Amino acid sequence: MKRSASKEGRLYVKKRGWLVLGSTIGFTLFGLAFGLAEYFIGATICALLLLAAALQTAGQRPQLKLEAASNRFIRGQMRIVLLKAYNPRSWPLFPLRLRLFLQREGAEPTELAFFFFALKPKEEKTLEIDVICPHRGEYTVFLPQFSAEDIFGFFSLTDQALLGRALPVQKLLSLPQLVLNQVIEEESSLREEEESWQALKGHQGQLTADPRSYQQGAALRAIHWKKSASRRELFSRLREHTTDYSCCLLLDNRPAGEGEEALDYEDRLCEVALSFLFTQLTNNWPITLLPGATSLLTAQNMGSATELLAIMPFDNNTVFGELRNLLEAPHLPAGLYIALAQPVTPLLPLLEQLVGRGCPVVLLTSSADIKTVENGLKLFLPIINIETTSNA
Repeated sequence: MKRSASKEGRLYVKKRGWLVLGSTIGFTLFGLAFGLAEYFIGATICALLLLAAALQTAGQRPQLKLEAASNRFIRGQMRIVLLKAYNPRSWPLFPLRLRLFLQREGAEPTELAFFFFALKPKEEKTLEIDVICPHRGEYTVFLPQFSAEDIFGFFSLTDQALLGRALPVQKLLSLPQLVLNQVIEEESSLREEEESWQALKGHQGQLTADPRSYQQGAALRAIHWKKSASRRELFSRLREHTTDYSCCLLLDNRPAGEGEEALDYEDRLCEVALSFLFTQLTNNWPITLLPGATSLLTAQNMGSATELLAIMPFDNNTVFGELRNLLEAPHLPAGLYIALAQPVTPLLPLLEQLVGRGCPVVLLTSSADIKTVENGLKLFLPIINIETTSNA
């Protein structure tokens, strides 16, 4: 049973309200039939209670606001969103019911919290809501259901009729975790070795003539491409020229699976890419992120890289288009890294053309996907297995 209170909100007459209204009518009819004052007194009391309840409900005007210390969260980590409720009136607000939901763009919402409370005159209440965004992407915390009651529980007023404006929402951006490989210490040792070598030589930026076997954790930009291709084994140089160096990281954003499986896959792939970007940018090695052709220059760009990977869409055509664009460009990148987690076979015709034109190509993947990536790989392409652990 409900009556419209406004175009945006609804006034519900609850069961006990109908009982009191029925009692009012009944007492009035009995009073008229038997002429007894007691019935008219009972009808008057019931009517006054209904009137007081209606005025209390109509006077409910709480001010609600959703806030977060930051609207950027690391996926999988718990963060706090604050719901602030304020009663600006000089009389109390009676029970409020609020249900908060979390929704990832394009997915079904899930309930976060349910609150039932009252506010004293001029009282402000701050409620903490634990939020965990399980996957990367854009999320929204919102109030799809909101109602206030009178003290007797006769009426319930809902939706925007309470506020006179739209219900509050809080947008969140769930970022991929920065997953660091277990060889950061080895890479740090390599940098120290390079600095010592530079001090001995008295100059910087030159390449050593003698390659050595590639060590897990060594700077990926130091790979000796010619030697690696001829020996079908990775070799690296002690020092390389960094001026005017440019390379690209291509995220193979072909979708895989459905539902949670697809989301887990996308998270893992984006975090492999982010781990690689971390090793590049913390060493001030410029790189261009594809799709999007976003130039990342220094460690100060890590925030931008993380946000780009958080909203990177997955489809079946983008990666092929990016490879064709590289082939049509007047200058090929000095190196092309491809972060992927599924068979590379469909990409091989384009990659063969890039390699044939002198563009080194390296595949990046995680331990969980390395067998899948190697399957059907006839063209020799170095594969970097990035051992990743959550940086929680």
